[in-house]
Amino acid sequence: MLKPLPEVFHYLDEIAFFLCMAGILVLIAEIAFRYGRRRAKKEMTADLGGQVSALGGTLLGLVALLLGFAFAMALGRFNTRQDLLRQEVNDIQAAYLRADTLGYFRGAEMKNHLAEYTRLRVEYYTPGTLAAQMQENIAQTDALQKKMWKNAVDLLNQANKKTDLSPGQVSDFMGALTRVFTDENNRTAARGNHIPEAILWLLIFVSACAVGTVAYGVGLKGSRILLPIMVLIVAICAVLSIILDLDRPIRGIIRIGQRDMAALHEMIEKDVKAIPITRRTAVRQDGN
Repeated sequence: MLKPLPEVFHYLDEIAFFLCMAGILVLIAEIAFRYGRRRAKKEMTADLGGQVSALGGTLLGLVALLLGFAFAMALGRFNTRQDLLRQEVNDIQAAYLRADTLGYFRGAEMKNHLAEYTRLRVEYYTPGTLAAQMQENIAQTDALQKKMWKNAVDLLNQANKKTDLSPGQVSDFMGALTRVFTDENNRTAARGNHIPEAILWLLIFVSACAVGTVAYGVGLKGSRILLPIMVLIVAICAVLSIILDLDRPIRGIIRIGQRDMAALHEMIEKDVKAIPITRRTAVRQDGN
């Protein structure tokens, strides 16, 4: 069974990728041009030059088509990640508001947990976060989710014993909490959903073939047209770099901003801190 290609491009800096790709394509174009010019000196290549030009145009069309598909894939993933961010913010805010239905002290305890939860969510998507830090953040998030869910189950058991809390109120809050947990799973999955490496390698291969063929056709005609070739190379490398950049949500030039999540965390943190100290102490001591 064939193994999937390792994610090489995902960890490359987009500027370094652009420069490396441009250098490789310039080298290919120069080699192809010199080979075509040398062949033109040895034999009659008028008919061959026309055929190569037609083939080069066909390959450039194929490059444009593949780049368009790859760009659409990267942009679609980028938009999905943005939509999931907005959905998670809305669901956390809804769960935070529903915590008021649990009573003052019970709701305050849940609000404290949600304040910590939003802090972890902001830190997870902070640019420059290392892989080890992400794993630690995921472990803390999972532990906090289990703690919140256990507290919610305990509240439901208390509500079933005919306390001042109705089971319907707790069930509504647990439904909101479930959506929050689902959003975290969806965003984590969307973050790792990158364009397959095979597609990126195919784009590079076809781009190199197209540039080499065009440069070879120019060499057969014996005249160098440097500026158009350079413009073509820069355009191809720029589009490839943008595709790579769109596929990485928290690194590079184009990023998914965490402004909404950070604003929500700031609002929740401010609201939680507004609870009187004596009552916040009672919340931590009161298991109910």
